[in-house]
Amino acid sequence: MKCTYCDNEVDNPTDHAMYRYRKTGRIYCNKGCGYADRERRVDRTKPKVIVSATCYVCGKETAVEGWKLSRMKVTGRPYCSRACSSIYRSQISSITMTRTNRIYASQRVRTSNPMARPEVRAKISAALKAMGHKPPVRGGNGKLSPTEEKLMVLLTGLGFSQQFVVPTRMGRKSEYPTCYKIDAANPDLMLAIEADGPGHAAYVKKAQDQKKEAFLTGLGWTVLRFTNAQINDTPTNVLMTVMSTISKLKGCTPTSQTA
Repeated sequence: MKCTYCDNEVDNPTDHAMYRYRKTGRIYCNKGCGYADRERRVDRTKPKVIVSATCYVCGKETAVEGWKLSRMKVTGRPYCSRACSSIYRSQISSITMTRTNRIYASQRVRTSNPMARPEVRAKISAALKAMGHKPPVRGGNGKLSPTEEKLMVLLTGLGFSQQFVVPTRMGRKSEYPTCYKIDAANPDLMLAIEADGPGHAAYVKKAQDQKKEAFLTGLGWTVLRFTNAQINDTPTNVLMTVMSTISKLKGCTPTSQTA
């Protein structure tokens, strides 16, 4: 049996070499001959396939080739770089995790519900009695967080109302809630101010905030967003931004709409 590349005799071929010989009809006396024969057989003159496409994440026009083109054929999503690909994966992972938890975590709770154990129920009952059968005061549900309270103090005398309700009038079967609550709102100027805590950094919460802001903007509201750090650390800058926006709106005050 002779080497396909150099015609030397192949002594004691390995099982892998014989397997490849049965499949391809090629056998080599050493790895060097195998690499050399592969280089000889590969057509290096074949032109590269390059496609112009818009990046799915950043929207930049880019030339798609190589692994980018292969990935686009599989997913239908072109990327200009691995960074944009990583951004999309990190965004979609939270949605996938939420969907997975709804399927499997709910099943796990139904099959092994801790409330079915008497010792767990007794422990929870003792904890509720110790706190007077009510949780500690927290933000949300009509109660202001410490940062929201500080924001309202900052806006004193500027005509802002806390937890202002704007009905959506979309119906319960629509993709919108029945109403949106604005942390601080001036209905006369239609100026809304939102205080975003750490929870607003999550991808799902960001999407909800963008949807809420787009809805309010469609009604004619001007929406300002400040993080808790901005309100707590640089309240002067926050107040200056609000005052500047009020001055602009008073120059062309929209028709007042109340909920």
